[in-house]
Amino acid sequence: MPRRKSVKHFKNSLNFTAINATELDIGVDIYDFERTDAFSWSQWIKPRTVSSTQILGGEWDNGGDNFAGWHTRFVGGALRGWLIGSGGTGASLRNDYVPPEMGEWVLLTFTYDGSSAAAGLKCYYDDEEQTPTATLDLLATSMVSVGKEMIWGGWIGETAVFNGKMTRMRVFDYELSAAQVADLYYDDKISGVAPLDEYLCSEGGGTGVASTGTAGNDGTLVTIPWEHEDTPYKRRKTNIHYPYALDFDGVDDTHMNCGTGIYAFERTDSFSFSFDMNPSGLSDDNTDIFQQSNAGAPFDGIYIRLRPANILRLWLIGSAGTAAGTYSDFTRPDPTKYTKVIITYDGSSQAAGIRCYYDGVEQISVAGASSLASTLINASNPTEWGTRGNHTNVYQGFLAHMRVFDYELSRDQIDDLVFDGQVTGTAPLDEYLCKEGSGNNVASTGSAGNDGTLTAVAWEATNVPSKSRSAIAQARTAIS
Repeated sequence: MPRRKSVKHFKNSLNFTAINATELDIGVDIYDFERTDAFSWSQWIKPRTVSSTQILGGEWDNGGDNFAGWHTRFVGGALRGWLIGSGGTGASLRNDYVPPEMGEWVLLTFTYDGSSAAAGLKCYYDDEEQTPTATLDLLATSMVSVGKEMIWGGWIGETAVFNGKMTRMRVFDYELSAAQVADLYYDDKISGVAPLDEYLCSEGGGTGVASTGTAGNDGTLVTIPWEHEDTPYKRRKTNIHYPYALDFDGVDDTHMNCGTGIYAFERTDSFSFSFDMNPSGLSDDNTDIFQQSNAGAPFDGIYIRLRPANILRLWLIGSAGTAAGTYSDFTRPDPTKYTKVIITYDGSSQAAGIRCYYDGVEQISVAGASSLASTLINASNPTEWGTRGNHTNVYQGFLAHMRVFDYELSRDQIDDLVFDGQVTGTAPLDEYLCKEGSGNNVASTGSAGNDGTLTAVAWEATNVPSKSRSAIAQARTAIS
């Protein structure tokens, strides 16, 4: 029976676009593999083209010691694994292969047995060993040199950058067997000694890429964007049945009230919000999606607000007023469709402590301030969705599946919420699944149980975030 791949959650990849001076930099003189040492390296790649010279990864010298080291490249329409000694490229070991299919993910693995012979260098696409189309077998000098840089997706000359996507890069200080290569492809793990470095690309944002290997050589991204949708094993969204949404018409007094001062969040507390939104009103007015705030000066409280110039803001205003608040602005999500918005706050009172995600993709803050130094808590502030405290600044559009958490959601929890419709860990304080479809009550299934009361908000059954699909009956043929 054919072996099946495990369903692994590869959350992210790195999107290299062949722009000079872009790379994942690991460091200098990291491994120092000699030509008599056995070692291996692997990476998932999705190349766009082989029409130019591109470095996929390796540790080698920039020319001061005749390019001594090892690396993988596309060159002359071929894929090449190359081990170079201090004698230079003409006295090296290399094997060329027919390149993998463009535009498709492939697990690329090279193994080397320390023999200093081209026959000792093997290449695998997924779990299939490849046959070289050309070979150079002249390696007789040392590969070790001072100043070698370990880089994925580029080289230390900052040119010949990879054009494609990459994830799950690993380096081993031994020769992988064919069985271990198969384990890596089918199960995304290796039987035997752990890799020296393993870059799972779990972060999804920022410039740091952690190594979970035994050596722990973390990497630093240089102008490489994260990719969340296109990964080797794309995690699929569960077909969640969202039966209804709430339709806010943007008219004053339209709102959902959940109580008064029900969340005792202080500026030093961490908390998070999530909701599915499809805004239909795109005016330049300030409209509040959520607020627990004072309708008059000093306007202290918590706001999630759509602002002029296509901005979504989380705004924390203390008792000292708006001039002494903390906020972070993000470009508003696409108004033509539903977006799952997740906003987290770490309790630092800093704009950098506010993060925003659209459908699991972290957004870049376009503006912010970190002036909050006074208390957020005001027990008399109303807690409402779709408006501010005096029932003006009303949101226009649809909302569904609103949740409030009394902690900062982790990256894994955000993905669980996006893909599975539920979060692992502590339950939300309030969770409004909007299953009622009629009436003025919206039940909270969260631990706090603060039900919502609608005023002039309509139920929507057609324009919902993920329409339930009908099952199609299938006749299956028995195998005797």
